[in-house]
Amino acid sequence: MINGVYIGIYFYDEWKKVQELRDKDKQLRDTGFEVLVGNQLKKIAFDKILHFHVDEGTTYLHTLDDRLYALDDSLNKILPRLPEEYFFRLNRRFIVHRNSIDGYKKEINGKLAVQIKIDGKPEEQIVSRTTAPQFKRWFRPTVQQP
Repeated sequence: MINGVYIGIYFYDEWKKVQELRDKDKQLRDTGFEVLVGNQLKKIAFDKILHFHVDEGTTYLHTLDDRLYALDDSLNKILPRLPEEYFFRLNRRFIVHRNSIDGYKKEINGKLAVQIKIDGKPEEQIVSRTTAPQFKRWFRPTVQQP
């Protein structure tokens, strides 16, 4: 009988932890990504972001309305602040939103060439063979079956 009480307390405690994680995740989704513009903090909704990329040592956020925001953080620091179901890090230079991906094709040695939209033009980004299985698992749920 006493063991049943302890088991109940344990599962209640685990349930509370999961609820706190869900609340934190919901708060993250509601806030969007914060960008410093001049001396003003601006929130950009996650569905308005096309991708993050690094160019000549500077990290940029690219939005749907074709705006570029320079960021102080590296891609390694940005990735944990993004919802996993929407964003994926393709390589050292790109974190992309699910909606900006047109598709992918297999390359030699197990690599993938992912077609993304940049400035309204299609471009291919290479995903390494070690990251390719993770990308396929992440991308597959969005593919509609006929």
